Amino acid sequence: MKTILISGISKGIGAHLASHLLEVGHRVVGIGRQGNDNLEAHDSFKFYPCDLLELDSVKEVSKAIGKENEIDLFFHNAMYTPKHKPFLRYKDEDLIKAFTVCSASALTIINSIVTPMRKNKFGRILFLGSIIQETGSVGQLAYLTAKSSLDGLTKGLSLELATSGVTCNLLLLGPVETDKLKDNLSEEAYENIKNTIPTGEFVNVEHISGLVDFFLTPASTPINGVTLPVANSMHLRKL
Repeated sequence: MKTILISGISKGIGAHLASHLLEVGHRVVGIGRQGNDNLEAHDSFKFYPCDLLELDSVKEVSKAIGKENEIDLFFHNAMYTPKHKPFLRYKDEDLIKAFTVCSASALTIINSIVTPMRKNKFGRILFLGSIIQETGSVGQLAYLTAKSSLDGLTKGLSLELATSGVTCNLLLLGPVETDKLKDNLSEEAYENIKNTIPTGEFVNVEHISGLVDFFLTPASTPINGVTLPVANSMHLRKL
């Protein structure tokens, strides 16, 4: 049994991953603004409320998490996503908030949980990025730039932790088929997105859960500092 910390577990990818990990017998710790009633009913789940935009709060809560739990894998799923708009209409706070949730909060959390990982000679850090880091995107500059910063974090942390048994990797997700995606898009928009995917298929939450299962095994040890597209070949569209 492993203990997995997930940021952003109220719904979507984070909630599904947490549910899956609990089902297969792991302990799950959640951090974020909102909890999840279904998850909190489980004895092996613990939620720490925290606004990841407030770094002082993140530091305090992360210290509590590190003190009360030995985390084996940290899955950084949380993100602040401004509305789509041209970059000339962005405000400073759009960029600051995106970077704070995406990168600064992640590093603050890692600082509080990595010592037991190093002591145990086992730890996994997985950042959730986006395939638009490879392809670019119009109207999502704050999101794109903040997510791209995870590449630097991945490379830097993987080298600094290289001899400790702790690995750090970045998953670049293509469009993921979730209830939110279906609810927020018209049928035409849904099909338009699907048509941009070379395989014609969305990533699904089971794919992501399966990858996390793999990274929890010793077989994943040599995979360190890697930026891994999980996008049904979408990263090749630019070629």
